[in-house]
Amino acid sequence: RSRIPQIEPGNADGYLEAATVFWDYFQFDDALRLLAEGRRKLSDPALYAYQAGAIYENKGDYDRAIEEYVKGALINAGAGPEGASPARSRLLQLTRRKALRPVIEARTVALVTGGNPDRPAVALRLAILEQQNRRDDIGALLLSLTRSTSSSELLEDLSAAAVRLGFESVRESVLERQITLASDDVERI
Repeated sequence: RSRIPQIEPGNADGYLEAATVFWDYFQFDDALRLLAEGRRKLSDPALYAYQAGAIYENKGDYDRAIEEYVKGALINAGAGPEGASPARSRLLQLTRRKALRPVIEARTVALVTGGNPDRPAVALRLAILEQQNRRDDIGALLLSLTRSTSSSELLEDLSAAAVRLGFESVRESVLERQITLASDDVERI
């Protein structure tokens, strides 16, 4: 089983196939070892994030599972409809469990703290707040990020989210912020 990746050492599927064999026989540590080896040899620390998360979840290690799912959700932000990678979908499912909410909350809030968080992190945080129907928190996040960011791309994302979710006052704030940050008179107009 451990020799499968050696057949094509540059192929990510070999590591996953070998890990799956171990996983099927509940040899979780061996499966995780092979995934880690594949990540190391292929120089991709987020590779197999969904699978690693599922293995940690099978082991009952939800903190590490959530960490892997977050990693996978951020890396694969553009996968599928509206960025719905398998890792992101699973993370959104886990937010329904009361016992796991604090861990997910802490991890995703930390991702969007600061003036210019990564756009995939903001999209993930918004998705989690939407999943939990936390409309007031969504509005507060959009407004806070609008006031603190200097990223024109993030402002465009915030504007689109404000329109999609019906936060007209936030959209107006985004426009005001874009005008403030505009570097020349033509852009300001």
